[in-house]
Amino acid sequence: MPFLPHHRRRQIAVTALAAALALTATGCLGGDDKAKGPFDGKPDREIIDTAIAATKSARSLTLTAEGSIATTRTKKKEPLKLRIAVHQDGRCSGTMSVAGQGSVEFAGNGKDTYLRPDEQFLRFQLKQPDEDGPGVSGPEADGVVKLMKGKWHKADPAEPDSKDFTEFCDVDSLLADFGSGTTAGVKQAGEAAVDGRKTLKFTQGAKNEEELHVATEGKPYVLKLTGTPEDEKDGELMTAVLSDFDKAPLPKIPAPAEIVDPDKLG
Repeated sequence: MPFLPHHRRRQIAVTALAAALALTATGCLGGDDKAKGPFDGKPDREIIDTAIAATKSARSLTLTAEGSIATTRTKKKEPLKLRIAVHQDGRCSGTMSVAGQGSVEFAGNGKDTYLRPDEQFLRFQLKQPDEDGPGVSGPEADGVVKLMKGKWHKADPAEPDSKDFTEFCDVDSLLADFGSGTTAGVKQAGEAAVDGRKTLKFTQGAKNEEELHVATEGKPYVLKLTGTPEDEKDGELMTAVLSDFDKAPLPKIPAPAEIVDPDKLG
């Protein structure tokens, strides 16, 4: 069952997640410089490999990302925000919002994934044209909004986009791109802090605009990434902050009464 009727399903959340996570492949793998401070004597590559391993070992975590992404056929860039709490067993919850287009909540229990768009998101998606024809508005759109407003929709696992979305609701899948970038041009940039936690900062890029922060207290988690998604040609940066390691909140799975009947969507 499509997310929206008449095949007007826009899995912006999938695209946003992919873009937010692609920045983990921006090349922050480290060179041969020796670190100072708590990592004294260790080469950059070893520090970052250790941080990647520690981050991947987390039973759960929360990722908060901000940036911009082209989410329509016009390829116009719009600011986006994403917050997702994920667990190793596939449970997840979060919210994705795009400026001027609305927001979508999502929740998963490790088997099924549920989406709840707000009215603005629904109306924006309904009016977008696709390969099956022009968008819809007026009474038809009003009917869909009335039916779906405040309700959750169960994603169809048979549909490719739904499958992609489900795969993101897992720590291993969420961090799959960690460590896949080039080693060129990475350098230490001294000590810094992310949400009050001390970090060792690495940078890359002509203006040192891409960053990776490794915690220097407690486990050496990756706490922050700033980079350019692989598929973005204009070089716009996105930032992701990781937190709640091993203690991310559990999702609240919607009750049957909160889920829209797919047969009514047509």
